Amino acid sequence: MDMIQGLLLPFFTFLLSLSVDTVEYSPVDKLFAPYIADALAPRMSLTVEQLRESQIAGASTSRLEFTTGTYAKLTRIYFSNFILESDIGAAIHHSSDPRFRTDILGYDGLIDAGIAIKMDRLLFRYAYKHISSHRGDEYIIRTGNDFRHDYTRNESAFAAAYYLSEAVRSYFEIGINLAKTEYDANTRFRYQLGLEYQPLTNGIFAAIDWQRTPEWGGKMSTNFTTGYALVDSENARIYRIALSLYHGQDKLREFSDTDMTSLSLGFSLDL
Repeated sequence: MDMIQGLLLPFFTFLLSLSVDTVEYSPVDKLFAPYIADALAPRMSLTVEQLRESQIAGASTSRLEFTTGTYAKLTRIYFSNFILESDIGAAIHHSSDPRFRTDILGYDGLIDAGIAIKMDRLLFRYAYKHISSHRGDEYIIRTGNDFRHDYTRNESAFAAAYYLSEAVRSYFEIGINLAKTEYDANTRFRYQLGLEYQPLTNGIFAAIDWQRTPEWGGKMSTNFTTGYALVDSENARIYRIALSLYHGQDKLREFSDTDMTSLSLGFSLDL
């Protein structure tokens, strides 16, 4: 924590020394947009998912995923050479097992508060992220599998994105765990990178995201998604119908000791 404060304080001191051109509150468009292929990013979505096999005891290979969440843009400050924006996002990701009539197999909660800086084609973002995961009570009652990881992660995340064009973005993010968990000391760092194409008007999109989270066994998880997007540029909203192929550790962190390979079809909305 002291190391992070030592890095951030000079940064904010530098910002205060600059002259401000314009301040905008609650801007409509986003300086930072959630990663398209990040399965747990704050957005509204409903997805039907089919797993190749289930490694979770007492769960089938069918899932119904529902995520409710969004990013709120707080302030945007225009300087002479760059733009600074503060935002906060939150989401709850539910997973149910319709075949075994388990309303909630598990759920993850996310809070993401950040500051982004945009300079021409480059974007940098610092964020505090809190992630908490739980097994569904109905799943525990039905299966008797009451072992809980009680997965919680609090981290400082540093991200850098480069826009090859207005429609193509590449990104890299590293998360530093701020609190000790039940896992060993090697769980401190999380890595994430990706490449995505999102047209500025209605059209086909595609994105791929790789993540390595040590609590998930240290393996790389890959999610590729493509489909058709309806772009509402006036309100900065994007509606997507997406087909996704995922391979890696289970998306539900409470079942982080299992792997999954899945194909899913769903609808999402970035507010």
